[in-house]
Amino acid sequence: MQLAKRLFMGFGVVAFVAMSFMLAAPKAVHAIVATLVQVANTSANPVPNSDVNNPDKATLLVLGCQGNADGNANFTCDPNSTIPVGQRFAIDRVEADCFTTAGITFGNAHLSLTEGGSPTAHVLPLNSLETGFNTEYVLSMPVRFYADAGSYIGFEAYLSAPSGDTFCNFQADGYLINYP
Repeated sequence: MQLAKRLFMGFGVVAFVAMSFMLAAPKAVHAIVATLVQVANTSANPVPNSDVNNPDKATLLVLGCQGNADGNANFTCDPNSTIPVGQRFAIDRVEADCFTTAGITFGNAHLSLTEGGSPTAHVLPLNSLETGFNTEYVLSMPVRFYADAGSYIGFEAYLSAPSGDTFCNFQADGYLINYP
């Protein structure tokens, strides 16, 4: 019991001395310590935080288009819009619904955009639903793509044969991120 009492008294003395030093330290020392841990944040070099990529606090943007195949078995669907300057488009979901004449198939469907300053194409898997007199191709999938400011987004596919009876709806859903 005596040993426990002495240990407790020793810890109390150490805590009292530490508190005395904290109270006696000059304000200049507190200011120097505060500047050592202060974060300098400029618009050219922002400090990222959890709201940088938060879809709940950003504008929902849906880019959609409809189109027909040309006579060379190429299908292009362009939303005719570009990403605004100073922002990026975070794409969460892509969807497509395409119809073509029975016996004609789609291949090499992809989403074209500029990511990280480079043009890129992301392959998209279209699923075939045979209905007898025509073929429907569908796509609905979550993704994580980023389109740069000024980027032009397009949906493209190639057909096994030219067909004027090919029609597609395409949509890219996401939100805008402010980007210096």
